[in-house]
Amino acid sequence: MATTNRLAGTLWRVFVAGLAAITLWLGFAAGPFSVRAQDETTVSVVASFSILADIVHEVGGDYVDITTIVPRQTGVHVFKPAQQHVYMLDNADMLVSNGLGFESWLPLLLKASAFDGEHVMAAEGVEPRRLARTSAENAPQVMDKDDIDYNDGRWDPHAWHDLKNGMLYAQNIADALIDMDPEHKSYYKKRLKRYLKQLERLEAEMRSVLHDIPVPYRRAITAHDAFAYFGQAYGIEFMTAPALASANTLSEEDAAELVDMTRHKDKVGVFTSQDTNSALVKQLEAETNAPVGGPLFADTLADKNEPAGSYVGMFHWNAGQLISTLKPKEKGR
Repeated sequence: MATTNRLAGTLWRVFVAGLAAITLWLGFAAGPFSVRAQDETTVSVVASFSILADIVHEVGGDYVDITTIVPRQTGVHVFKPAQQHVYMLDNADMLVSNGLGFESWLPLLLKASAFDGEHVMAAEGVEPRRLARTSAENAPQVMDKDDIDYNDGRWDPHAWHDLKNGMLYAQNIADALIDMDPEHKSYYKKRLKRYLKQLERLEAEMRSVLHDIPVPYRRAITAHDAFAYFGQAYGIEFMTAPALASANTLSEEDAAELVDMTRHKDKVGVFTSQDTNSALVKQLEAETNAPVGGPLFADTLADKNEPAGSYVGMFHWNAGQLISTLKPKEKGR
């Protein structure tokens, strides 16, 4: 499979050494780095973030050795790669990224590495939503798949929040593994079939349980615009309030605007995430009596031993938070 000591890798390390100052500002935030197993029957796969790594594991099983660039519980948008990720890519047979401009730091990382393996964009083939330029552009804007550039950052990249897209991700990954490792084709196809059935059951379950939330109550406020695919697929209206994510002291005007937004949206829930401004959430809860739920997981998984520690688990968790928070109580909200 991959040759671990490539001449090109040595040359690029000289290049990377010359970028030491850049590396400092990139930071050294990283998950555990593991050297790939020397078993030549194993495909060495680098996944850009934890959700993709979990799908690769479900499809590849014993015949993939997986490392992850962005560790669990770390947002991809705020991640800063380091030199160890260059080495990680040097030794990889395959890179699985999302595409749609999600990993904005990836082109520089690839340029600094000696990676010459197969690059799989898991989102290829989905019908992406165009990112809204104004608050009025809420509706999905889709176009013919043949005309979509999956390297284009103008699309909403969070496509995995629709389970049907997750199934496509799994299919793309399986196809790439089979092309690279045809000896184990039947193994990959068997695992893919089992995993797709699991996702199909979850899809049906999601629609069933979310149906219990009356339509007027299906409104959720989040800090990040990451759940549009979820909302489109399962009938939840997600509204974005960037002020919720601010760790700084908010202006009175920003706080008042958010409180007004919550107060004038009848039957709406506020949902936290990893970087939510907890003080502002408490203020909203006190001043508007809006129900608060979460955290919702957007672009990262929880630790492996936690309920949201897998792609499937993340959906169960997020759906549970939405139902428990949005579903009206017997005696009112």
